[in-house]
Amino acid sequence: MARFVTSTSRNFAAWRGITILREGSAYYALGKKKSPYTDLGPMIRRLVDAFSPQRLMWATDCPYQVQDGHTYCDSVDLIRQRLDFLSPDDRQSILHARAAKLFFPA
Repeated sequence: MARFVTSTSRNFAAWRGITILREGSAYYALGKKKSPYTDLGPMIRRLVDAFSPQRLMWATDCPYQVQDGHTYCDSVDLIRQRLDFLSPDDRQSILHARAAKLFFPA
């Protein structure tokens, strides 16, 4: 079972076993606030480096992600196509595997 925390601690090593849900939502509200959102790459890289792709999950941030000209497609494409530091396995984990494991545990 996943555990969720809210913390300002940067001691990421102490967060083992905790699912990080922030990956991939609110692109419309961060950085330049404009597709293709590649300016958020360094932030996402820090999350990947700190937690690993297996602990990150893309989120919709519904309904806000589809307002004011922002689309889910643009948001997903950032992870799917635009971040060259993510491997195909990383992308699969962030976009699919982590959510499946969290919401449909075996």
